[in-house]
Amino acid sequence: MNLKNISILTKFLIGLLGFSLLISFGRGAITFYDGALAFWEFDYHQLVMTESILVANLSDLFYSISFFSVLFLLLIHALLIYLFFTGKKVFIPLFLLTNFFAVLITFILSSITNILTEEYLEYTETYISIVISIFWLVFFLLSNEARSLFSNELKRKKYIKLTEEEYNNLLKNKNSVNRTL
Repeated sequence: MNLKNISILTKFLIGLLGFSLLISFGRGAITFYDGALAFWEFDYHQLVMTESILVANLSDLFYSISFFSVLFLLLIHALLIYLFFTGKKVFIPLFLLTNFFAVLITFILSSITNILTEEYLEYTETYISIVISIFWLVFFLLSNEARSLFSNELKRKKYIKLTEEEYNNLLKNKNSVNRTL
């Protein structure tokens, strides 16, 4: 990433984005750990005895979906952190798609939780995620400076085949140019 000739506001927002990616990864790792414990401690037979087979099956499905969706998002966040710090061009669309799917998955899992627990849980986290996603979408759409930061593409050098005689002539011409300067 080349931060020369970039406004202070854009530098601040890009720094905030990098920091939030690291924090999100940490939160994802904690959520993954908690989900893994719940997934492995889930007692299907006990739930069948206390509730019903339908509730046990839905709970099992919910734990499986939660566990693997958090694992998937954790791996995507690791990729996003790599792309962010290397300044790759693919970072922006992947980041925006990840935000969209994270909001969608959060909404779906919250809805499933509401159905299984028969309680109304607030969607505060989902609403916050939607606002944050819209903010970054608008930022990347309107800021040419931000888009230019993520354009680190490999540029290949072009090589040509030369005979030894052509190479020696080039060296002579280069030396003659250097002497005249």
